[in-house]
Amino acid sequence: LQPAAALAATDRLTLSAWVQPGALDFTLGPAHIVSRGPLTPSSFISRIVNDGMEILAANTNTAAVSMRLEQVDGVAQYVVGTFQTTAGSDPVEHTARFNVPAADLAGGQWVQLTGVFDGTQWRLYRNGAEVASAAGSVAALGAVRGDWAIGAAGNGWEGLFTGAIDEVALYPKALAADRVQALFNTAVSGAVVTPLSLAINQSGASVILTWSRGTLQQSATLNGPFVDVPGARSPYTVTPGDGSQKYRLR
Repeated sequence: LQPAAALAATDRLTLSAWVQPGALDFTLGPAHIVSRGPLTPSSFISRIVNDGMEILAANTNTAAVSMRLEQVDGVAQYVVGTFQTTAGSDPVEHTARFNVPAADLAGGQWVQLTGVFDGTQWRLYRNGAEVASAAGSVAALGAVRGDWAIGAAGNGWEGLFTGAIDEVALYPKALAADRVQALFNTAVSGAVVTPLSLAINQSGASVILTWSRGTLQQSATLNGPFVDVPGARSPYTVTPGDGSQKYRLR
């Protein structure tokens, strides 16, 4: 898959796909869902050094970016992140990981995965909910050429995925958590779910609460319990003397 120039990722990035894992075989390494890379030498010219083989080439890809499944100590994990290499150093890994629930591997189960790099963190979402995060680096990305692939590592010759993959999307930006949730909600319900929004404005000594949908709730403490405000309609006026209250929508 050769992406358009707009998919060149030098900083923020979002990877998203629906997956239906099959009978995964990790004997040949990770099973890539969507990937750019791997770290690839410019040639395979070599020489024998101390009874070993030394590759006389520089990496054409200095950062491998992927969302994948791999096995660690016998446990399957969802993984998103990068490997980055610099001259004279071993590759450095920046990845967020989450153990795959047994139901996801039971056969026939579709799962929505999204990986986001926001400039400081890699975040992994499963079915719209964040399940893992890990510190990253702005310099950890460098996917400025092609070499993207679906169901394999970027050059298409390793890390094959067994199962089904659908609705793959790449964004050269970091989607916020509510947009990731909306990706999942849209696919499940067929309609875009607008996040709840509560506006607070002052009018003289009173406070005016306005919202477009949802039910207004209140609590005397930040940690609740919250209860519905009987008969509350937007706009709702909070007058002095009502005491300290916390408000939210459900």
